[in-house]
Amino acid sequence: MKEKRLIILYMTGLLLLLCMGMGYAQKTLVKGTIVDANSNIALPGVNVVEKGTTNGTVTDIEGVFSLEVDGPASVLEFSYVGYLTETAVVGDQTQFEIVLVEDITQLDEVVVIGYGTQRKSDLTGSVSVVNTENLEKIASTDIAKVLQGQTPGVQVFGAGEPGARQRVQIRGVGTFGNTEPLYVIDGVPIASATNVNVSGQSMIFEDHAPGYGYSAPSGGIADFDPSNIESVQVLKDASAAATYGARGANGVIIITTKRGKAGATRVSYEGSYGIQNVAKRMELTGTDQFQEINNAARLNDGSFMSRTNNPNRAEFISSDSIDTDWQDEFFTRGHITKHSLSLAGGAENSTYYASIGYFDQTGTVVGPGPRYTKYSAQLNMDQKKGRFKFGQSFSYSHSDQIRLTSTRWNNIMTELVIAIPTVQLYDTANIGGYGGGSEDYGQIAGNPVAFNNLSEVNFKRHRLLGSIFGEVEILKSLTYRITLSYDRSEWFNKEFVPTYNVGNRHTWEIPQLNNWRGEQPQINMVNQLTFQKVVGKHDITAVAVYEVQKDHIEDLYAHAEWPLGFEGPYLKVISGVSSGQSSKGVRYEHTMMSYLGRLNYAYADRYLLTASIRRDYSSNFGPNNKYGDFPSVALGWKISNESFFDVPFINMLKLRGTWGKAGNERIGAYLYETTVNSSVNYIFNDVLMPGTIQTRAIDPSIRWEERVTTNVGLDMAMLGNKIELSAEYY
Repeated sequence: MKEKRLIILYMTGLLLLLCMGMGYAQKTLVKGTIVDANSNIALPGVNVVEKGTTNGTVTDIEGVFSLEVDGPASVLEFSYVGYLTETAVVGDQTQFEIVLVEDITQLDEVVVIGYGTQRKSDLTGSVSVVNTENLEKIASTDIAKVLQGQTPGVQVFGAGEPGARQRVQIRGVGTFGNTEPLYVIDGVPIASATNVNVSGQSMIFEDHAPGYGYSAPSGGIADFDPSNIESVQVLKDASAAATYGARGANGVIIITTKRGKAGATRVSYEGSYGIQNVAKRMELTGTDQFQEINNAARLNDGSFMSRTNNPNRAEFISSDSIDTDWQDEFFTRGHITKHSLSLAGGAENSTYYASIGYFDQTGTVVGPGPRYTKYSAQLNMDQKKGRFKFGQSFSYSHSDQIRLTSTRWNNIMTELVIAIPTVQLYDTANIGGYGGGSEDYGQIAGNPVAFNNLSEVNFKRHRLLGSIFGEVEILKSLTYRITLSYDRSEWFNKEFVPTYNVGNRHTWEIPQLNNWRGEQPQINMVNQLTFQKVVGKHDITAVAVYEVQKDHIEDLYAHAEWPLGFEGPYLKVISGVSSGQSSKGVRYEHTMMSYLGRLNYAYADRYLLTASIRRDYSSNFGPNNKYGDFPSVALGWKISNESFFDVPFINMLKLRGTWGKAGNERIGAYLYETTVNSSVNYIFNDVLMPGTIQTRAIDPSIRWEERVTTNVGLDMAMLGNKIELSAEYY
């Protein structure tokens, strides 16, 4: 029995040794070198892995590797940062020569440059490509605001009030007039943000700051939903922006919206909700501290104490009776929510993209405002049939903004800081029900909560942007494209102030109502011929454009007043007020016509040339200066593509220089024409006669504002295009 066990153990051990020997015999040692496809230089640090296992190694400084694999069926995988991954079946090979090709996706990215596209690596002008991957995650509905911090040379600033207009400047202030850049959406130059100079005075905003008292700015970029953005390019120098001539002096921001792709319908939803609070507050005095400081100040001034601060007077206010913390009373919790739902898909010859969006934000102060709500919708469609392509883009938005109101200091935060703690928040004895100081007692400060709740300022806007295009391939290298667009803004703004008294210093005796209604439609047509051909080492793209635009701004203003001391109820429509009615209106018309020629040339993918000339005609100028010419030229040299360049970790090195002239025609309408006031009467022979008077000195030779820019730049991509550097001097 013992002998049998020994025989079994012996046979088992022998079998295990045979299996191990067989397994060992199946191992295959493979070796090889890995080099760069362009330079044939060895690549150190390449990952070499037996696919489907954890068995692997890396190449040494000479690009050499060796690895034992299971056998002929094994698959080797070679990966390296900045290069395309390669695989190879072992088979009966033991020696490998692997060539890795650069992943130049980033450098070959196609960017929109205006009236066409160009490879990113071929750009000669100063053009920044904005990373749009995280735009949808930014809690804002204004495209201008989400551009902040995304690209050098672009400044975004504006108030933090919900719905407040954000202003964008590219490379600082370059004009005494409108500094806004030109926005182009899906090839359509949209109407610029304009503060309408409507007749009529605000009761609330005395200084007529932009967006206050007058109609809210028309046009601009704020009406469009950032969730629909596919790409954003910023043209910063005159060479790049001169393509748009008279509208490009302040730079150009080109936006392309998302389009559908062939395949099954893809449904996407993104939503967010947030809470907003004023985290940091100022340290202000309470009643006791305020009275102590105020009494000391009056004593030092040789004056007497206020009766409300004098404990020996019957009017004295103690901290036990009134001790108002205005920051606690004024600040509250706000919210911000954003939702977007989109569908995209289509067939090979017809695709679509559709989306709807909702945004709502309330301020962090007590009262009906500030609050901003916006509804938006987008529909993009593309079709192709043989040599023909067609496309449509439609965008609609409706926004409702309730403004933060103020009266005394035109800044509610100033009122909040100077409000004194000896004034109570509510007082039913006052008209309107809010407490206020008495000037008789030296309490001249107001009640910021009252001001933001009594008055009303509401801006409502509708915006429609629609465009259609048709394209035909006349020849293999020649295409014709026509684009028609319609951009329309409508607004209805209302301002209402009731009768109130917030103490005897802040009173309003005559209730008033202001209404503004307006429209800004813009029609644009672009005819474009594009020639594109590669002949040997010569790459040529030529563009010819004829463009016309017509637009106008019309605004009607109406005013009404209730009788003195009327305390309501109020029917807040102009026709519902029996007295003090008046109305005025303005209309400005504008037309443009433009011709453009542009040449892009590249030789051997090393030497680059871009040249353009544009002529613009504008109705904003008199007969002697109706048109302006705007040339530009740019040169580029891809040093990294030269045979002598041998720096493995630099994937692309390009030197470029540009010169260009851009113009600005946004100077205002009819400045070359004399204006008169027809409501000036005078006495003639003891009879009152109607008359007119000239109200503006004019210069009939007023001409274009021109901006000439020289720019030198260096672009570099390193370590497999993971690091990109761009340096500019201008």
